[in-house]
Amino acid sequence: MTRANLFRISEKFKIFAEDEEVDSTTKAVVKMRKMAAVQFISADGGKKRRGSVAIAFKVSFEHRRPEIATRVANELVTLFLDENVKSRTARASETTEFLTQEAAKLEKNLQGIEDKIANYKQENASALPEHLDLRLQMRDRSETEFKELDREIKVLLEEKRFLDIEVAGLKAGYRTRQTIFEAPPQNPAETKQLSGRQNEPSERDQLATRLKELEDRLSEARQRYVDTHPDVKRLIVAVVDAKEKLQAIPEEPEQPVDLEQTKIAALEQANSSITNPIMATVLAKIASANTRIQSMQEQKKQLKGKISEIEFNIIQTPQVERAIKVLNRDYKNAERKYNEIRAKQMQSQLSKSLEENRKAERFVLLEPPVLPDEPIRPNRQKMLALGFALSLAAGGGGIFLVEMIDGSIRGAASLEAVTKLQPLASIPYIVTTREARRRKRAKVIFVFVFIGILIAALAAVHFYYMPLDIMFYKVLARF
Repeated sequence: MTRANLFRISEKFKIFAEDEEVDSTTKAVVKMRKMAAVQFISADGGKKRRGSVAIAFKVSFEHRRPEIATRVANELVTLFLDENVKSRTARASETTEFLTQEAAKLEKNLQGIEDKIANYKQENASALPEHLDLRLQMRDRSETEFKELDREIKVLLEEKRFLDIEVAGLKAGYRTRQTIFEAPPQNPAETKQLSGRQNEPSERDQLATRLKELEDRLSEARQRYVDTHPDVKRLIVAVVDAKEKLQAIPEEPEQPVDLEQTKIAALEQANSSITNPIMATVLAKIASANTRIQSMQEQKKQLKGKISEIEFNIIQTPQVERAIKVLNRDYKNAERKYNEIRAKQMQSQLSKSLEENRKAERFVLLEPPVLPDEPIRPNRQKMLALGFALSLAAGGGGIFLVEMIDGSIRGAASLEAVTKLQPLASIPYIVTTREARRRKRAKVIFVFVFIGILIAALAAVHFYYMPLDIMFYKVLARF
C-alpha cells in the first residue's frame, strides 16, 4: 500500500469528501493507513506471531458507510493481487535475464577452455596419453626391426666374407696356373712318373668336382630362396669350406709329353680362368652385398632416430597427461557451473512463463469482501459485559464507601478511638440461633452467587470475546 495507491483510492471513492479535517494529501494518506488494515493468519488459525509461518492474510477497511468500505476493500484486494503478479513476473524476468547473461559468460569460458585443450593436444600430438600404448608398440616394433636389420647386416657381412674368400680363391687359382705355365721343364724321370699318374684323379680333382657340385646346388638354391634362407647359408658355408680345402692342397702340375702342347693348354686354361664368368658373378654379389649393407645401415640410422624420438615422446607423456588433467578439471568445473546455470535459466524461464500465464504460485482470494450488515464498533456484547462488571464494582464500592463514612460506634475499639479511654469490660454480642442460621444461609447464598457470576463471566468471554480453549492455548504459548 504505497502513498500513491492510497491517495488514488481515496480520490476514486471520495472517501474524505465530507471530512473537512482532511485537507491535504498527507492527512488523507495517514488516515487511509489507519482505516486500512492487513492481518496475517498463521497455520494454527490465530494471528501471526514471531517465528510462525503465515498462510493467509486478511485485508479490511473501516468506514462509516458500508458500501464504501466494501468497494475500497475490493480495490485493496485487487491491488494486492495485481501487485503480486507484477512483482513476481518482474522478479522472474530479472532472474531470467541475469541467468542468461551468466550462461553466456560461462559458455564463452567453456569454449575458451575447449580451445586451450584442442591447441595443447595439437601441439603435443606425439605425446598424448591416449596413444601411449600405440607408441610402446611402435617402439617395440622399431626395436624388433632394428635387431632384424642388425642380424641381416651380420649375415650379409658373413656372406661378403665368404665371397671375399671365394674371390681370393679364384685369384689364387689363377696365380697357380700362371706359375705352372712359366715353370721350367722337369727331369725325364719326373715326367715319366707324372705321365703315369695323369690318368688317375687326384684329391684336388675330387675337391674341385665336389666344389663344382656345391656351386651348382648353391645356384639352384639361390634361384628358389633368398640369401638369408638357412639352406642357402649352409651351402655358402660348404662352398667356402671346400674352396679353402682346395686352396690348401698344392696343385700337382702335369708333365706333358709334349712341352709345347702343355704350354698351349696351360695358356688356354689361364685365359679361360681370366675370362671365367664366376669371378664376375662373385664380384657382382659382393657389390650387391655392399649396397644392401649400406642401405640397411641407413635404415638402422633412421630407426635409431625414430626410436629416440618415440622414447622422448614416451618420457613427455606423463607431463602432457598432467597438463591435460588440469585442463580437463577446469573444463569439468566450468561445464558443471554452466549446466547448473542453464538448469536455473530454464527453470526461471518456465517460472516467467507460468507467471505471465497466471499458472504459477500466486495469491488466491479465499473470500471476497461483502457488504457488512452490522457495524464492528462499538461491540454491544462487550459493552454489556463491561457494564455488568462496572455495576458490580460500583455496588461494592458504594457499600465500602457507606461503611467508611458511617459514624456509628460498634465494638470496644471504636469506643476507645472516640473517648481515648480504655473500657473496663466489654460484653460481646450474643448471637441467637436464628441469627446464626441467617448468617450461614447468607454465606451459602454468597458462594452460589459468586460461582454464578464467575460462570456468567466465563460464558460471556467464551461466546462474545474468544473461546476459552483458544485463550488457554494462547496463554500457554506466551509462557
